[in-house]
Amino acid sequence: MFKENYKNKIKIERETWCDDRVEVRGSLIEGQGLYATSPIAEGETVMICGGQLWSKSDRARLTDARYFTLTPLDDELHIGDRLDDPISMKNYVNHSCDPNLWMLNETTIIARRPIGIDEEITIDYAVFTNDNILFIDDCQCKTSLCRHQITLRDWTSKELQQRFKDHFSTFLNKKIQAEEHRRTVTRADILHALSKRKNNNSDGLQLQNIDYGLNKSSSLKKGTIHFSHEIRTI
Repeated sequence: MFKENYKNKIKIERETWCDDRVEVRGSLIEGQGLYATSPIAEGETVMICGGQLWSKSDRARLTDARYFTLTPLDDELHIGDRLDDPISMKNYVNHSCDPNLWMLNETTIIARRPIGIDEEITIDYAVFTNDNILFIDDCQCKTSLCRHQITLRDWTSKELQQRFKDHFSTFLNKKIQAEEHRRTVTRADILHALSKRKNNNSDGLQLQNIDYGLNKSSSLKKGTIHFSHEIRTI
């Protein structure tokens, strides 16, 4: 029932679609990879992930090749190749720490920048997974941004969140936005809280070093303001 409910939220293609300007070749990064046979413009759709829905418990039925076609849709559910279909082109997309692809939504992968003829098609695995589907302990992308070890928690990196802003898979974008909303307090919010407290309580309180635009501690005598989604006083 859960899978059926998810199908009503997004359109799921019968199989993965890949632009016909892309082909499989031997890769300098690892094994085989995808290469552009013609120029691809920034923002063009390169691949749409399709197949069937797989739960975490289903994954034990998959061969390694099919396992690596899985794309998480949320914390529990993935989309990947059907057992009776040929292995899709997604299986050959190698990781790069400075990729030329990123996500448009849950299933659509687009060009992050112009891609030239004979350039390998790559994606940073951080933009679509928070699971242990993909892990690299010695990245061979050879870019200046290479972080060498690729883990399931890379999407939490603030540097990567800025680099790929709004171009993670949809469920990861939502996680990132929720965390930003939780911790974001503007300078005006802080000053307003201090002003209100100072006006209402001459004893005051103490605002510790918080990196929200105030560089110095504001010392008053009585306790600490803790900031999360709401400003509140203890």
